[in-house]
Amino acid sequence: MVTFEELLLAKLINEYQLADVALLRGILREIDRESAKSGLIPTLDARGVHLAEGRVKEIQRRLRGYLVMLRDTMTARVVEKRGVLGAQTIKGLRRNQRDENRRIPFLEYLVEKGAVKTGIAEKLETEIEKTIGEHRRSLVEEYRRTDFAGVARPLSRGGKTGKRPAVAAGESPAMTMPQMTAVNLPTPTATPKASPIDTPEAYAPTTHLPAGLGAAVRAELDGMKNLETSAEMVAGSIPAPRKPSVIPDSYRMIRKLGEGGMGVVYLATDEDDRQVAVKVIGKAQDQPEAVERFKREILAKAFFDSENVVQIYDAGEFGDGSYFMAMEFVDGEELRHLIEREKGIPVARALAIADQIYEGIAAAHRARIIHRDLKPENILVTKRDGKDLAKVMDFGMARILDREELGSRIFVTKTGDLSGTPAYMAPEVLYGDPPTERSDGYALALILYELIAGKLPWDASTPSQFLIAHMKTPPRPLADVAPKGVEVSEELQQFFDKALAKKPKMRFRSSSGALAFLRKHVVPSIG
Repeated sequence: MVTFEELLLAKLINEYQLADVALLRGILREIDRESAKSGLIPTLDARGVHLAEGRVKEIQRRLRGYLVMLRDTMTARVVEKRGVLGAQTIKGLRRNQRDENRRIPFLEYLVEKGAVKTGIAEKLETEIEKTIGEHRRSLVEEYRRTDFAGVARPLSRGGKTGKRPAVAAGESPAMTMPQMTAVNLPTPTATPKASPIDTPEAYAPTTHLPAGLGAAVRAELDGMKNLETSAEMVAGSIPAPRKPSVIPDSYRMIRKLGEGGMGVVYLATDEDDRQVAVKVIGKAQDQPEAVERFKREILAKAFFDSENVVQIYDAGEFGDGSYFMAMEFVDGEELRHLIEREKGIPVARALAIADQIYEGIAAAHRARIIHRDLKPENILVTKRDGKDLAKVMDFGMARILDREELGSRIFVTKTGDLSGTPAYMAPEVLYGDPPTERSDGYALALILYELIAGKLPWDASTPSQFLIAHMKTPPRPLADVAPKGVEVSEELQQFFDKALAKKPKMRFRSSSGALAFLRKHVVPSIG
């Protein structure tokens, strides 16, 4: 028989567009008839739908957040129903718990604050468990009656029109994107009426994990613990900035990271005490380009996942024409700074960094996403276990292919719309052809060349000079440009000859193919 947790997993997997709704519903039917030999995720894997480890962990974190949210919501309802506390008092206490960042169950918080006596809390706990059980059974029965059509609905929804949408811990762009009206994501039809479980109130995060988790996720969830906010993250000589009204209360501001013509970026912590970079765009009507790039980036990143791409955790649009986006915070530097400082790095290190960049872009290409603006400024490098870790960012100019099912306003770049950075633009793009995987591959090869040589293969400095170089001038051999003493193997030069060919059909067919050549032929050649 299908379980409550498997229903939630199916809804989340659908939100992330990792499996077709029809397939998910079919598997749930089989599980319910006990004709499926295993749970939802193992059955998907057996049918060729393999979920990336990072995405599975994110889904599990979302599931955990929803389950603890459910318990705290049911706690509030039982406390009010029994007349222990009034609705306004409960609302105020829940707000206080969030403000104090107290990561404990709401019932425990009520006892701690003296709002509920210990003896009464013990009696309430029994009714809370009963209430949760009834809701779980009710949802399963509702979905069974409607042939699991409810899987097409998001796990939770935003707030009322014109007000700040509710943001739950662990929400992802896939959850909040439907609020961004210009994206025009499809909405399911003929879905059953939402149950109370599907539209929970705001909640306080806790370390308490309800019993009865499905076997597919229990072990992972049991090991997940929320941490108290560390003092060094919220204290120091620089006072925390005032939080812009566009950012939900679940984020704690630490400091401003930067500001430009297209928005302000803050360092913050979320409800899991994870450091995030929060980008804010205000007065959208005055900067339509920034808004389009903002929405395009969210949409592009909803289709794939990679350790070597900066993740987007959360985003929202509000009635006053402002937007926010919470992204993975990478404590590192732009690749551009590394190139300018080192003036060329050892070939082995350059190849190790390039390997990761290719991995990230290959994941995007498999999802039919063309980055379109690859350059050192859009790649961050940090350290993990003493080694370089590269992450690609800024998909704000991405070209999204084969997504006709999402509607005509999908932000597909029109043929002839010349956008990008001149120093890294492929010749065919300059001639007006649409960007492709091979044009991204051209830019990737230039980035690797620049990493090793400290400069690009042409003596160009202005946009017009770069345009002529790309279209007419052969790139100089790496050995002629690289710092003295750098040994350039024949295989490495062969790579650049192919990757930087003027005609797209002469280049590597895909970023995965280029990466395979580097690993098989170039890396061994440098010892």
